[in-house]
Amino acid sequence: MLLHALPESGTLYVGNSMAIRDLDSFVPEHPRRVRVLANRGANGIDGVVSSALGASAASDDPLLLVTGDLSFHHDLNALHMARGARARATIVIVHNDGGGIFSFLPAARHPAFERYFGTPHGLDFAPVAALYGVPYSSPRTWEDLKVRARASLQARATEVIEVRTERDGNRAWHQGVWDDVIRAVGSGA
Repeated sequence: MLLHALPESGTLYVGNSMAIRDLDSFVPEHPRRVRVLANRGANGIDGVVSSALGASAASDDPLLLVTGDLSFHHDLNALHMARGARARATIVIVHNDGGGIFSFLPAARHPAFERYFGTPHGLDFAPVAALYGVPYSSPRTWEDLKVRARASLQARATEVIEVRTERDGNRAWHQGVWDDVIRAVGSGA
């Protein structure tokens, strides 16, 4: 969906954890060539926003960063680079209030899962964007997300676009897709 908002010359910068895994699992090919970048911080999630903004400064092409809320949280002061500088990116935050990827592990059944793995933070990123003078939006539909991302990329502006998700729903959706694949492979379809 977001790849269709990316202009022909654009770059997709993918955050770690769920973002890179979902790209790998659900976007096996695309009708046009897309430049995809990613990095792996010391803890996997640190420095993603800084790296994406740095990559954008090295090119005149628009850059779309898709990252999780914890990655954004761990590097939110990178938004300072976008103030009056060449570094610009459309930043889509997939916000599930914590480490959603850990919901896929057996540890998710542990009674203390939320405290040690889920790490809910309860943060609202609208004030963060305002602190750095960066436009913010929180689309409610897929179509609104695509329209908002496309407009930001065409303007080659920096904007924070926050997409709220729910960890249990995300896990159930993934499990449903995997179950469908297992049934299709098992039936020889």
